[in-house]
Amino acid sequence: MEKIICMSISLSDVSRYEEIEKVESAENIQKTFDTLLSPEVMNGSKISNVLFPIDNVDIFISYSHNDEGIAKRLASYLTQDKGLKVFLDYQVWKSSDSFLRKLNGHKCLTNKGELSYDKVLLTSSYVHSILSGALFEQIRKSTIMIIVNTKNSIPKFNDDYFRTLSPWIYQEATFANGLVEHNRSIRESARFFADSNKINMTFDLPINNAEHMTFDSFKRALSCKRGIDAIKVMKEL
Repeated sequence: MEKIICMSISLSDVSRYEEIEKVESAENIQKTFDTLLSPEVMNGSKISNVLFPIDNVDIFISYSHNDEGIAKRLASYLTQDKGLKVFLDYQVWKSSDSFLRKLNGHKCLTNKGELSYDKVLLTSSYVHSILSGALFEQIRKSTIMIIVNTKNSIPKFNDDYFRTLSPWIYQEATFANGLVEHNRSIRESARFFADSNKINMTFDLPINNAEHMTFDSFKRALSCKRGIDAIKVMKEL
């Protein structure tokens, strides 16, 4: 991770691009889940490798899931127009949520066929720990992070701090900033605000090293550049 770009963008900016979709058949997903859940002692590393495969990519897009359409169209622009390899976590989230439901039904039922609250808490912590580790590793193997800056991801508050209501955007930005800080020895900070299930927490986060720009200025900067030439331009922004 060498660069973070905080991009102000709207759906109208990328409406001409089709949403990127990657669909796996329900039958294949079901077979995968059954295989992972069959051992008495499950292998967390195998679950991570199968459900959340890691790959070297050019761009990691961090966004609110209310902005999934924007993120998919931005990914389409970056892959089709700029020849770049992009990671979007919407497939990861779908896999993790589906797997957790399957895991709860397989491991958390009482003798009465009801879900055990304590076991559900435990399986949730397992799956989210696996997901967090996979996201960190994917960010580590990405060259540039683009944070989709909208009212959904970074709403405006009555101060000058950057804040988010998404604990996952907070976590992804924390990972990325830590890597950028390590690579560049930058020691600047801003503040993020995370809200999960109406429990408010304030976090200090180094983010001032992010490049803040609009999608239009981003497109102008890249101009006719593609592939590694586009990456070079982004690094110099």
